[in-house]
Amino acid sequence: MSNSGWMRRVAFAATAMSIVMVSLAACSSSSSKAPAASGQSTSAPTTASQSTGSTGASQASLPLTKAPIIVGALDEATGLGAANLHFPQFVAPAVVKWINAHGGIDGHPLQVDVIDTASMPSNGLADAKKLVEQDHVVALVGNEDAQVESTYASYLTAQHIPVIGGEEDTGIWVSTPNFFSTSAAGDVGVNSFAYVAQKLGYTKLGGVTYAGCGPCTAGFKITTQIAPSLGEQFVTSQEVPFAAPSYTATCEAFKQGGVQFVQVALTTTNLEQLYQQCKVLGYTPFWGTQGSVADGTIGTGSSAGINAGGEMQAFPWFSTAPGAADFRAAMAQYAPGQFYESPGATAVWTAFMVLRQALLNANVGDTVTSDDVFRGLYTIKGLTLGGLLPEPVTFTQATPPFQMHCYFLVSQKAGQWSQDGTPCLTNIISPFTGS
Repeated sequence: MSNSGWMRRVAFAATAMSIVMVSLAACSSSSSKAPAASGQSTSAPTTASQSTGSTGASQASLPLTKAPIIVGALDEATGLGAANLHFPQFVAPAVVKWINAHGGIDGHPLQVDVIDTASMPSNGLADAKKLVEQDHVVALVGNEDAQVESTYASYLTAQHIPVIGGEEDTGIWVSTPNFFSTSAAGDVGVNSFAYVAQKLGYTKLGGVTYAGCGPCTAGFKITTQIAPSLGEQFVTSQEVPFAAPSYTATCEAFKQGGVQFVQVALTTTNLEQLYQQCKVLGYTPFWGTQGSVADGTIGTGSSAGINAGGEMQAFPWFSTAPGAADFRAAMAQYAPGQFYESPGATAVWTAFMVLRQALLNANVGDTVTSDDVFRGLYTIKGLTLGGLLPEPVTFTQATPPFQMHCYFLVSQKAGQWSQDGTPCLTNIISPFTGS
């Protein structure tokens, strides 16, 4: 969810399932990622030895006279996952233009080749091979292609190609040595709901998802396990059809059960429909979201007046961090008219900012290789990107190189988004192993 298979963005049955199912794959592989004590801290550690902030102006005067550094990105710009996985198509070129406008990488211009896998697993390996063998990329950066990445992960490992950030919703991100995480993965998101409810003061929880979505109900079971230790009760979970759902019975069940906080495993569109139908019945709980479900459309139009929020895996587009202002300015200048108010967009930006820092650390020569990228990544110690990362990132040569335990907590109330801290999980329950 996702996360590795849960709620974030999969794409098995349709765009909706793209949000809901892929997240569990990562959850499955992660098992318990930290000490066994349950609970979470109130915020991420403050260590930030490499907290690069906004523009990196010291690079701005360098002429781009050296050979280009070519990287690749795979996404699902078309097909079942397109609604939530299309962001690399315009964010990746925009961030590359921004980096080049600020000096590139020690005089090297950055270049990105983006390939649409069309949500087809049969395309994944061929597309990855094209990037490596024809385009000669030195890294894949900001991928958003959960449905296909399992088809090429072992190939990239064998080819010694690093993969940096993007959508991190499968178990590959916690089981592969060359996949470098830069945002919270699905297992973090699916474990966060009970803690979010506790922070907001809600004690009666429920959940809603599509009929037949096993990973989603597995996510509800995790909340059920965590809730009692926080003084909460998971009252009921409800299933609705994927096509043309009616939510009247669901709203009544939540209302009669006194549910105050609803764990949502639906698309943003269906959440808006659910909100409207429940509102007619006089039922207005807090709607708990995860990942890409929380985007800039929530709280506007048909969802105006909604109270919603929860885990966001990449920095909020409305963040006050200096680097977030750079992101918004770059989108306005280099991707005008594109909708970027989504953690799917900010995750791509973050991945490229980490690549930039790694290559600057590496002091690259006239020719840049994947070895240079790895070398630079392993110099990353306590990186925060001035608040664009929810916790300090340190990469090692372990498998995985790093695992995120913290996330951005956001909420939407009365038409206004707010960032409410960066909580950190101290124990994560795997949806598959239950431990």
